[in-house]
Amino acid sequence: MELQQLRCFAAVARHLNFSRAAEEMHLTQPTLSRAIQALETELGVRLFERNRQCVLATDAGRALFARTEKILAEMDMAVHAVRAVAAGEGGELIVGRDWRMSFGFMQDSIAEFHRRQPQAEVTLLDLLVHELLGALRARKIHLAFVPSEFVSLDDRMERLQVQTCAVAVVLPARDKLARRRRVALRELAQKTWMVPASPGPGYKTFFARICRQAGFTPNYGKTATTAEGMLSQIAAGYGVSLLPRAALPKLGRSLRAVSVDCEPLTLQAVWLRDTHSLLLDRYLDVLRAGLSA
Repeated sequence: MELQQLRCFAAVARHLNFSRAAEEMHLTQPTLSRAIQALETELGVRLFERNRQCVLATDAGRALFARTEKILAEMDMAVHAVRAVAAGEGGELIVGRDWRMSFGFMQDSIAEFHRRQPQAEVTLLDLLVHELLGALRARKIHLAFVPSEFVSLDDRMERLQVQTCAVAVVLPARDKLARRRRVALRELAQKTWMVPASPGPGYKTFFARICRQAGFTPNYGKTATTAEGMLSQIAAGYGVSLLPRAALPKLGRSLRAVSVDCEPLTLQAVWLRDTHSLLLDRYLDVLRAGLSA
């Protein structure tokens, strides 16, 4: 069964007239008739009864027509969607991020992208930092936001530095250090450190390095799978944690964020060099425009 046969059938079923159906399809009447005959032969049923006075749809013809209209409408929508994607106007852009690196500029860039590309959809895929590059290589996402200190890129990847962010230590409000505006990392040597669940080797290497530079080995405590869970555990006194200032949510009365003297994090957008996507190109335009501003 071919799509053209269904279009011919639907035209005849609408008009109940072969001449007008042939005119609508821009075909000769014999060509249209052969298409209907071929469809009837394939299905093994008669779809129309016709004589010199009129053309009537059979019961089988009416049943097929009810479904054919839906099939053709879906097909037209599919063609429109494919053409919109090819023109960079529609489709889906998939952006990977780690919730622990949820910087505000991401929200701004996605909002601006949606304003420019209202027919396109943006899907945010939350993965752990060490999973993002694997998803990128497998082409499950178009672009990933990753801290450069936590990952090693290969030659297939392009990068764009989007933000440098100071790091803060989050403490319970009752901690005496919470009254300070800034602390040295070495002053936190005796603290219990909370880290996200499955932080990945890059995070552990970075954290161990800055602690070693400050003269101590960190004592790890509980882990958390969400930002809210981690902050609740810190407020309860289970430990402290280092977080990027730009990614900090609004803290309640029981928590304080204090600047610390360790190196800042550098967040970068990463994508595969050979990715052919107009939506990705236009999102990168938004990012670059935001950086220029």
